[in-house]
Amino acid sequence: SFGQDTFGNVEVGDFKSSSPCYDNTHCTVTLPNDINGFTRTLHPDTVYLISGLTRVRNGGELVIPAGTRILGDANPMSKGFLVIEATGTIQATGSSTCPIIFTSSAAINSRQPGDWGGIAILGKADNNATNKDIPLTINGTSFTAGDVLNLGVDDTDDSGTFRYVQIHYAGYQPGGDSDPGALLLAAVGTGTEVHHVQITNTLNDGMTLLGGKVKLEYVFNYNAQNRDFVISVGNRSNMQFIAAIRKGGPTPASGSGYGLDISNDDSGSSNTPLTHPVISNATILGPGYCSGSLSNFVAAIRFFNNGSGSIYNSVLTNYPVGLNITGDDAIANTASMTNELQFSYNSFFGFTTSNYIDLPDAFDWFTAGGCELDMDTWLDGGSLGCHEGGNQIPVGTFSMNSSVCDNYCTTFPNFILGTNTLSSSNFLTWDATGFATPAYRGAFGTSSSWVDSGWMDLCPQQTAFCL
Repeated sequence: SFGQDTFGNVEVGDFKSSSPCYDNTHCTVTLPNDINGFTRTLHPDTVYLISGLTRVRNGGELVIPAGTRILGDANPMSKGFLVIEATGTIQATGSSTCPIIFTSSAAINSRQPGDWGGIAILGKADNNATNKDIPLTINGTSFTAGDVLNLGVDDTDDSGTFRYVQIHYAGYQPGGDSDPGALLLAAVGTGTEVHHVQITNTLNDGMTLLGGKVKLEYVFNYNAQNRDFVISVGNRSNMQFIAAIRKGGPTPASGSGYGLDISNDDSGSSNTPLTHPVISNATILGPGYCSGSLSNFVAAIRFFNNGSGSIYNSVLTNYPVGLNITGDDAIANTASMTNELQFSYNSFFGFTTSNYIDLPDAFDWFTAGGCELDMDTWLDGGSLGCHEGGNQIPVGTFSMNSSVCDNYCTTFPNFILGTNTLSSSNFLTWDATGFATPAYRGAFGTSSSWVDSGWMDLCPQQTAFCL
């Protein structure tokens, strides 16, 4: 079919898909590079292309209904990037049966991590950057999140909605850019709705949280090249049902393979608000679980550069190291005077080097003033009020359903627990306001899984979009 859309662009070709979400009427339409002061509504009968940098700003709004497909330009001269500035909003409202799909414009069997840039949502929530303005460079263009050049900060800021969304083959980063990963949430506030997000095969990091206080639920990060979740610059998000899955993916850059990587900022300053996410029911499934290479992978979780936070009811597996606390400042955050770093009711399994370690050496814990005399006692429940408890180091038996290690293009995996001796979760000894209270640890239980073929695609290399 041929036609003309509201942008005045001539459309050519046909869309081919067996999905009932689409009526397969139109082919690729290029999004404008500037959505400024008006609402642009997309349509699920059209495949859109982001070519170069598309900015939503100055009261602009991008509305993306369920079933819409958007391709990031893989052309080396016009790599696609989408930035929702702090003065704009996005309403990406996919559904459990009709997700929104962001992927590469490259053809089947030609898609690669880093084919396009990714998505950045910038808000006006609090952070610990200078003047509360987080400086960012995306595709060579400067942006600001947070105070937005001294207009004020608002932790309840609303950047819109981002639900039931797939992001594939992003992560391209030009020289001199910041490090946003496939999805960047910078100074995004509690008024923003973010849940059921799949990030697959990104060249760099998966999701980056800089400042802000957005609530995250049901996020699935699969085979990011470097870090799955980067949390910094005063982020204070509540996060639950978070999965970071590695299985036969690319080798990270040297020393950059982490699941959760948490710092106060790049310099390790004491700027406030301190980074302090509260995370429950995360599963960090390392590459060794499905017998993959551990080359350049480091730890499932790292706190460094004065990083702090609270992690509960989570399962960590099959990295060289489970928990890595690096530097005197991060170690001191465990102490009773601050108690900014809490880690309880978590289960470790399958680590080849150590379940946990403090760096740069074993004497740091005591000299830095960490809680208890050493890291062992802190994790295992000593006598001081700052100690942690309920950790299984290691759990005796742990497995997922066997399909988790199968070929995802042949069998959609069932992410439920197999044989295990995991202890029950705990939501009574910490402030779990706003969290669900499942009886299990980790992102997945024993009966049903939110990793669902209705809204997720774990074989995006083979999916036909516009032919």
